[in-house]
Amino acid sequence: MTFFFEQTTVVPAELLAWLPIRLTVRNESRQLVSVADITVLEAELNYCRVYLKNGQELLTTKTLKYHHDQLPADWFVRIHRNCVINRRFIEKIGIVDGSYQIDLTIGKAVPVSRRRWGEIRRQLLGDHAVKSRSINASFR
Repeated sequence: MTFFFEQTTVVPAELLAWLPIRLTVRNESRQLVSVADITVLEAELNYCRVYLKNGQELLTTKTLKYHHDQLPADWFVRIHRNCVINRRFIEKIGIVDGSYQIDLTIGKAVPVSRRRWGEIRRQLLGDHAVKSRSINASFR
């Protein structure tokens, strides 16, 4: 008697860096992009603007939710309803002029929603995160 078990293969995030994902750009061309090159994804109605580490911007025909579901969860974090960032490009998190903000190594600053701030802070700083609202953390 032989038993067969279905087992899903878990691919480490480090290997996913080398795997490209297919992005359908707005003019109907298709482009392969390495997951490690994606820094920010922003929603624009039913499109998604993808920022790459080389400064290139792509407008894709899929939604932000679609792309976020395709990307490794331990690399990409949703910081508000219109934005997903690659946590490997985070330089600093903090509060600027009373609002939460994340500065990226590519020179872009993105706002964080108040609702997601606590969860994001715990994800990035761990369970021993500072309880103060005036947190400023550097990731260099």
